[in-house]
Amino acid sequence: MSSDKMAAQIKQELERIETDLIPMQEEAKRLRGALAALEGGSTTSGGGKQRRQDAEATRKAVREVIAATPGIRGRQIAERLGITASYAYNLVGQMDGVERSSGGGYQLTEESGGASGGDTTEQ
Repeated sequence: MSSDKMAAQIKQELERIETDLIPMQEEAKRLRGALAALEGGSTTSGGGKQRRQDAEATRKAVREVIAATPGIRGRQIAERLGITASYAYNLVGQMDGVERSSGGGYQLTEESGGASGGDTTEQ
């Protein structure tokens, strides 16, 4: 078997496993929220504001990871931040100042500060 074929098989298997993990990760997140509510942590009241703040913090973290590691792929962003790959791809797709690099990963555009980090408070 050629190394290209083997790499393609491994990539396909990895994508299948990561796809299978998404429902389990979402369930774990739901259970963590339920446990926090039972233990006196955050509750569902005001949850919308908290979710927006969490999303803003995650977008900022994604931007910082891309600035620090130009060419990083969506799955790698997800692994570093402990979020699902689909959420990482969704966030990156909605972010201004982020573009696909020639190698298929992501990088900041020159207008957003390029590899130097730029303004991480946007979005």
